[in-house]
Amino acid sequence: KKARASLPGLLPEDAERCRIQGRWEQLIEILLLSLDQTDDTRKRARLFVEIAEVFREGLNDPAQALDALLEAWRADPTDDTIVAPMEELVGAQGRWAEVVQQTEEMLGVDKDPRRAFVLCERLFCWLAFDLPRPDRAAYYAERIRASDPTQSVVHLYQALLYGARGDTRGELHELDRAALSARRPEDRAQLQVLMAARYEDPRAPNPSEAKKQLGAAIQSDPRSMRALRALAAIHE
Repeated sequence: KKARASLPGLLPEDAERCRIQGRWEQLIEILLLSLDQTDDTRKRARLFVEIAEVFREGLNDPAQALDALLEAWRADPTDDTIVAPMEELVGAQGRWAEVVQQTEEMLGVDKDPRRAFVLCERLFCWLAFDLPRPDRAAYYAERIRASDPTQSVVHLYQALLYGARGDTRGELHELDRAALSARRPEDRAQLQVLMAARYEDPRAPNPSEAKKQLGAAIQSDPRSMRALRALAAIHE
């Protein structure tokens, strides 16, 4: 990627040259200078993503890479490309409480309906699975339901309620509806992996359907390590 440096004497080619030569600190300085020159939230988010990539791939500094991704998330939570690398680093570093707190603070001041929806969507997923707080997760599911009951999160929440009651049939039905309405391919893949796990339940196993769901998950998101690992385990 080319940096969008706009100060006199700094050109995109300077950033590209730093990248090729492995001059990572200088590349970050160029990207930071570009940040100073724009108030556009989308551009700022993309610049923070580039900074994160340099910290992660060039400097092998995942902590600062995540800091940059959190700033990208703050700038533009509607940029779905931020979510997967951010979640990966948050999970590896155990910083779920921090990202949830930041996102709730963002939601508290954000008046844009689309941004608010995305923030609620991610908060539900994190609080349901990554930092389990069922009551708080329920709040965000109900908030989304109030604006649009057809959203994937609403079906996923209903699936979790069925699962808690031991109603596997109802759970699978709602998981399927959640997968069909998922916005992000990564979320759809996660739901399909979850369905595969239910089909592997020893109380009523259905291995062919489990394989089918894992194959669909890999089609949805070829980078889904959960799906790839689960499929490999089936073939062992």
